[in-house]
Amino acid sequence: MLVLLGPSFDGTPASYERLAHATGLVAYELRARLRPGLWGVVRTLADVAQAEALAHELASLGFEPVLVSATVAHEPERRIVHARAVSLAEASFAARVGDAEMPIEYAAIACIVRGEVQPGRTQRSSSSSSNFRAVSPASEPPSTRHPEQSLFESYQAADVHFLSVPWILRLDARSFATLAGDSGVPALDALADELAERASVRVDRGARTSSVATFAEQTVSMKNPSGEPPSRREARREHADERFDSYSRLIGEAERRVRVARPG
Repeated sequence: MLVLLGPSFDGTPASYERLAHATGLVAYELRARLRPGLWGVVRTLADVAQAEALAHELASLGFEPVLVSATVAHEPERRIVHARAVSLAEASFAARVGDAEMPIEYAAIACIVRGEVQPGRTQRSSSSSSNFRAVSPASEPPSTRHPEQSLFESYQAADVHFLSVPWILRLDARSFATLAGDSGVPALDALADELAERASVRVDRGARTSSVATFAEQTVSMKNPSGEPPSRREARREHADERFDSYSRLIGEAERRVRVARPG
């Protein structure tokens, strides 16, 4: 279980001192893990009760902790699908996924995670290839895989996470286009910011510096409960970025929990 603090953490010496007292960690280590404006990992605890107790203590000290299971990084229902085009309307936007056009209300967005995707990149400490099972939930849009993805090819992307469904809509700077025909990285950034403003959510850009990203890179691969054949699993792995994809899933769930718990 991950005990996280969000971007609202102020990073003052007094805050680090209170955290050190509550966690038993030295201030130096806490400064490496937690920075203002970023999601950060306070502790990783195998015992759920201990994690809940620490979160309760942090909340009593004025912090806003969020608990997220480490398995979120690998859960098969958090599948990533690619949008080929996006058009904005007053209260919603339309995303073209395959041959289908999906209307999505801005109010349904939990957050947007922006970063670089390197298909084929694996977790450094992992020796297993059992991550990211492609199991489709009932509420999932049509399955698509970008045909141009290849091993270790990098591209810029923005992942749109939702409040009520686990799948993730990925805007790929190589292939998506707006209604006006704009494309590429500048258009991707502009669209991510516009969607975030209309939905009143954050655009997370901490994939390079957040300690959550470090955890995502070092986490141990999960088992393969779906019984997927190794050959199929390996083929999928070539199109996944186990670091950024894991980071995106963890941040999406953390932001979702914050928004669901927010009054009103």
